[in-house]
Amino acid sequence: MPFGYCVLPGLIEGTRDCGSAWAAFEHEIRILIGVPMLDLASIIETALQQVSAAEITNGVLFLLFAIFFLAVIAAIWGKMPRFGHYTPNLLTSLGILGTFVGIVVGLLAFKVNDIDASIGPLLEGLKTAFITSIAGMCLAIVFKVLDSIGMTSMFRRDKDAVPEHIGPSEIHAELRGQREATERLSWAIAGDEDSALISQIRLLRSDAQDQSKSSLEQLRAQSELQASLSRNSKLQQQSFNEFTDALWNKLDDFAEMLSKSATEQVINALKEVVADFNRNLTEQFGDNFKKLNAAVDELVQWQENYRNQLAEMNEQYAQGVQAITQTANSVTEISEQSRQIPETMSELKAVMETANHQIRELERHLEAFRDMRDRAVEAVPQIRQQMDQMVQDVSAAVKDAGQQIMMATQATHKAIVEGAKDFENRVSRTNEGLTNTSDQLANNSERIREQLAATVKDINASVRAMIAEVTDSSKAIGNNLVDANKRLETSIKEVQYQVTDSIDSMQKRLESALEQVFQAQTREIARTFGALDEELRKSVRTTSEAVNTQLEAIDKAMLNEIERVMQAMGRELAGITQRFTSDYKDLTSQMGQVVEQNRQFVRMAR
Repeated sequence: MPFGYCVLPGLIEGTRDCGSAWAAFEHEIRILIGVPMLDLASIIETALQQVSAAEITNGVLFLLFAIFFLAVIAAIWGKMPRFGHYTPNLLTSLGILGTFVGIVVGLLAFKVNDIDASIGPLLEGLKTAFITSIAGMCLAIVFKVLDSIGMTSMFRRDKDAVPEHIGPSEIHAELRGQREATERLSWAIAGDEDSALISQIRLLRSDAQDQSKSSLEQLRAQSELQASLSRNSKLQQQSFNEFTDALWNKLDDFAEMLSKSATEQVINALKEVVADFNRNLTEQFGDNFKKLNAAVDELVQWQENYRNQLAEMNEQYAQGVQAITQTANSVTEISEQSRQIPETMSELKAVMETANHQIRELERHLEAFRDMRDRAVEAVPQIRQQMDQMVQDVSAAVKDAGQQIMMATQATHKAIVEGAKDFENRVSRTNEGLTNTSDQLANNSERIREQLAATVKDINASVRAMIAEVTDSSKAIGNNLVDANKRLETSIKEVQYQVTDSIDSMQKRLESALEQVFQAQTREIARTFGALDEELRKSVRTTSEAVNTQLEAIDKAMLNEIERVMQAMGRELAGITQRFTSDYKDLTSQMGQVVEQNRQFVRMAR
C-alpha cells in the first residue's frame, strides 16, 4: 500500500494506523540513497542547450492555449470539474515555468568571454520568460472571469443539476488536498532549502552585489588611471615647452655670437690696423709719400674686394638666418602639431631624453663654434703682428731711403721742381678718387679719407725733393702690402669657409635632430592612439558590464515582484482555506444538529 494513500485517509479519519507503511517508506528511502544518482543537472542543461528560445516560447504558448481551450470546453460540457478548478493555477504555474526556463536558456547561452555575441541570446531568453509569464497569467485571469460571470455554464443543459455523489467527505478531501498543495507551494517559495524560490533570489542578489562591487572597483581604478594620464600629459607638455624655449634661446645666442664674431671683431681689428698704419705712416714717411699712391690704390682695391667679401658673407649669413628661420618655422609647426596630441599621452620619456641629448649635441656644436671664433680672434693679433713687421720694414726702408735722398737732394732738386706740378695734378686726381671711394666705405671710410687728406697735404709740402729716390722703397712697400693683403684675404676666406661649413653642418645636424624628434613624436602618437583604442575597448566592456548590471537589476526587480505576488497569493489562499475550513466546520455542526433533530423528530413520531 503506498504511503500517500495510507497517510492522507489516516489524517482525514483522525487515525494513526500507518506505522508499518511508514517503516516500509523509510526502507525504500534508504535503498534509494544507496543507489548511484544520475547527473540530472547535466542532462537537463544539455537538453536545454539543444533547444532555442523561440521553440521554447512557441511550445509553452501552445501548451497554455491547449490547456485553456480544453478547460473551457470541459467547463461548458460540465466535465472534469476538478480540472476546471485547477486550470488557473496550472496556467500560472506553466507561465512561471516558462519564465524560469527562458532565463536558464538565456544564461546557458551567455558567455563571459564574448559579451557582445551573448547579449542577443540572453535577451531572447528574457523575452521568452516575459512572454510565457504574461500569457499564463492573462489566460488564467480570462478563465477566472469567464467562470465567475457564468459564461462556461451557459451552454449546460441542466444548470441546477448537482451531482449526487459529492458529499462532505469528498469536500473535506478536496480541501485537504488544496491545503497540502498550498503548503507545498509555500514551502517551494519560502522554504529553507537552496532550491526554494526565496533562496534562489537571495543567491542572485548576493551575486549581483558582488558584481556591482567589482564594477565599482574597476571604475575607481580606471578613474585613477585617467587622472595619472592627465597629469603625465600636462608634465610632458610643460617639459616640451621648456625645451622649445631653451632651443630658441640657444639659437638666439648662437646668431648673436656669430654676428659679433663675423663682423665686429674683424671690423675692429681692421680699424686698429688702419689707425696704426696711418699713425706710423704719418710719423715715418713725412716727405716721401708720393710713391705711396700705388700702394694706396692697392689698399683701396683691397678694401673694395674686402667690402665685396663682406657683402658675400652678409648674403651667406642672411641665408643662414633664413635657414634658421625656416627651421624655427618647422619647429613652430611641430609645436602646433604636438599641441593637438590627446591629453592621454603617457610615455614621452624617451622623446624628452632624445631632446636633451640633442640639446647636449647643440651645446657641443656651439662649443666648437666658440672655439672657431676664438681661433679667428687669435688670428687677428697675428695679422696685426705681420702689419707691425711690415711697418717696421717700411720704416727701415724709409730711413735708408732718407739717407740716400739727403745725399742726392742737390742732384734731384731741379727734377723735383719740374715734377712738382705733375705730382700736384696726380695728388688732386688721387684726392678726387679717394673722395669717391670714401662714399662707398662703411663707418671707418670717413676717418681714412680725412687722414689721407691730411697726409696728402703734408706730402704736398715735403715730398718735392724725394720723388725719384723713393721709387724703389715704395715698390717694396707695395709688394709688402700686396703680400699682407693676400695673407689677410686668405685668412678671411679660410674663416669664411669654416663659418660656412659650420653653418651647413649645424643646419644638417639640426634638421637631423628635428627629424628624429618628429619620428619619435610620430611613434609616441601611434602608441598613444593604441592606448586610446585600448581605453575605448575597456569602455565598451565596462558599458557591457553596466548593461549586464542593469539586466540583473531588472531580473532582481522581477523576482522581487514575483516573490511578492506569490507570497500575497499564498496568504490569500491560506486565508481562503482557513475561512472555507471554518465555514465547513460550521456547516458540519449544523448538519449534525439537523440530523440529531431529525432523529429526535423520528423518535417522537414513533
